[in-house]
Amino acid sequence: MKKKKGSASIEYKKQVITLNRGVRYKFFAVRNKDYEGQPILTIYNNEKQEFMLGSTYNSTFKKFYNELEFECKTTGNYCLSFSFLDGEEGCALGIFSSLVND
Repeated sequence: MKKKKGSASIEYKKQVITLNRGVRYKFFAVRNKDYEGQPILTIYNNEKQEFMLGSTYNSTFKKFYNELEFECKTTGNYCLSFSFLDGEEGCALGIFSSLVND
């Protein structure tokens, strides 16, 4: 993705996924170091992105995390948003898995 020129908005990709109640999921943002952009993977409560449930970037502390763990409280559709900090050009891979309790 590249930064939109002359625009205040940052380009992002989103994907709606169905998650199941009671399952813990782990999301990863794997960066291609050949590019400057730092990937940010964010999960929202729905496709309209009304409420952020978690992110691999904490804007308050300007800190990136390689992974995000999310315990689903309600079965339903959630929105994953993938972008790069400040709209920089970047390349990354988003991966998620479900965690099994022992």
